[in-house]
Amino acid sequence: MRIGRFTFRKLKQRGNAILLNSLHLLLVPALNFLLYILVVRLYGPTVWGSLVGLLLAVNLAVHFTAWGNKQFLLRNFSLDPQMIRANWQEAFFTRLPLLAVPAIIFLLFYAPAIAGWMILWLCVQHLFHSFEVFVVYQKRFIPAILADVAGFIILAAGIYFFPFVMEKPAFSGLFTLSFALKALIMAVTFYMVAFRPLKMHFNFNYFKNAFPFFLLGLVGLLQEKIDLYLMALIGTDEGLGKYHVLISALALLKSGSVFLLMPYIRNVYRLPSSSLRMLARRLSGAGVVIILSGVLAMSWLMPRLFHFDFDWWVYGIGGLYALPHYYYLVLTYKIFRQKNEKVIVTIGLAATIFNTILSLLLIPELGFKGALLATAAAEWLILGIIFWWDKKTA
Repeated sequence: MRIGRFTFRKLKQRGNAILLNSLHLLLVPALNFLLYILVVRLYGPTVWGSLVGLLLAVNLAVHFTAWGNKQFLLRNFSLDPQMIRANWQEAFFTRLPLLAVPAIIFLLFYAPAIAGWMILWLCVQHLFHSFEVFVVYQKRFIPAILADVAGFIILAAGIYFFPFVMEKPAFSGLFTLSFALKALIMAVTFYMVAFRPLKMHFNFNYFKNAFPFFLLGLVGLLQEKIDLYLMALIGTDEGLGKYHVLISALALLKSGSVFLLMPYIRNVYRLPSSSLRMLARRLSGAGVVIILSGVLAMSWLMPRLFHFDFDWWVYGIGGLYALPHYYYLVLTYKIFRQKNEKVIVTIGLAATIFNTILSLLLIPELGFKGALLATAAAEWLILGIIFWWDKKTA
């Protein structure tokens, strides 16, 4: 009977962890989408499009300064639990000089008033993301959820009550304040494990050791966001504002594959190839239902929430963009199981280059619709390559 109670308790704890992790993963894009609704309804897509470039620039800089630390440290924590604090502090202090690189770029390409706030924004967001490894490793999802909600309240209140924050310097200052609060909550939560005692130590071998994780993350980021970066470079502010909202909604539909697969993650690394293909087909079937329902809901909500009157085929292409991930996600884990991370990087690079070329051709002619077509085509290219690789290595 004790064994039964113990097993039930362990299953309940694991179920709670999965539920809280799912909520944590879903919360950030959901809160961001609420923010987009607020901004576009109050100020319009053109104003939002003029500010999206700041978000893209800072987020890319944060990925650079992170240098793969989350996945690298998760591996190190598992291999040597006694050295968690030392490994975290070493990675934290070693990465600090990287902040100078995007800071210089901001100063070169933005007005001083904007660049100054962007540098502060970068620093506090960098600090906030440095604690993410503890959230995952210790399964401390509730403080992270509270931090995300608190940061959202700051942003939403500033945007609603103070219209002047839609100017670039004030907008950057608002995001700086939001991430400063989030970083403070994380620092207080993990103070003992991260800073007590504090020893400043640099190990520049870190950059070499963590580079595979950095490269894998960078390729994934560019694969997911290259369309937005190109829209920011060669599109209009109005087109970028509309596209950012549209692709964010579609990304929520696409992420449904992750939540469907999450309960089976432990088994994915043990299942034979035939079972993985069957699981991929079942996820794809569920994906068709989810995406059809989601696209229909979007076609009803977009005109009412944002006053966006998209053509029907835009929603169709959007559904085609979201669908391939439901199949190839499972096979991606199979490639990781085979320790073929280089294959994932190669596929991601191929998709990014393909998307870039197609976007450069289509955006000048079709605007954000061209970016959507290129991104959807890139997703099907990924599916085709992974499907071919799976057959080849069967």
